[in-house]
Amino acid sequence: MSTILEGFVQKIVPKQGVSKKTGKSFTVHNVLVDETWIGWGFDAPSFVEGDKIKVELEQNGQYLNYKGGKLRVEQGKAPVVMPGGAAGSGDSRQQAIIYQNSRTAAVHLVETLLAADALPISAAKNKGGQAKRFEEILEVVNKLTVEFFFDVETLRKLEQIEDSGDVEAADPDPLPENEQDPEDDFGAEENFDDDIPF
Repeated sequence: MSTILEGFVQKIVPKQGVSKKTGKSFTVHNVLVDETWIGWGFDAPSFVEGDKIKVELEQNGQYLNYKGGKLRVEQGKAPVVMPGGAAGSGDSRQQAIIYQNSRTAAVHLVETLLAADALPISAAKNKGGQAKRFEEILEVVNKLTVEFFFDVETLRKLEQIEDSGDVEAADPDPLPENEQDPEDDFGAEENFDDDIPF
């Protein structure tokens, strides 16, 4: 049975796993739209957090899954209210863009860390372990999103991290002092009177 859901995308969460049959790794995506979770499948969504979508979904019991049905996207239409700012203001719009980019960067970094087995997460393969890993990965994505957001807002990394290309040149050695009397070059001590013809 299909159903239509329309709303704002709150979260896009990739989840990695390994096929028991083939042993190959895979990534599935879950999307949160107005507090409703959607199983999006293996293909990454064509929208980003904050977009408004209208999508046709397949309902399987209590779960909603995207199976390639109709999809309409209105990019960046979500109202954003930041502390001290009104929804829809210029500053809020800019912050929303920075937030979306920070979120995307955080997701990509987590994907890279998971692929390199460089993210310490629960290894249990049972249902409880899956739920714990989901929460652990989501927590890391959220923390990185906030960190990246404020890195852009404050440019603090420029002060915290030394530029590897910034090399301070040593002071040049001073020029040696000239110990020779300048008049010596002109033979001041020599007598040229004999060379004068008159």
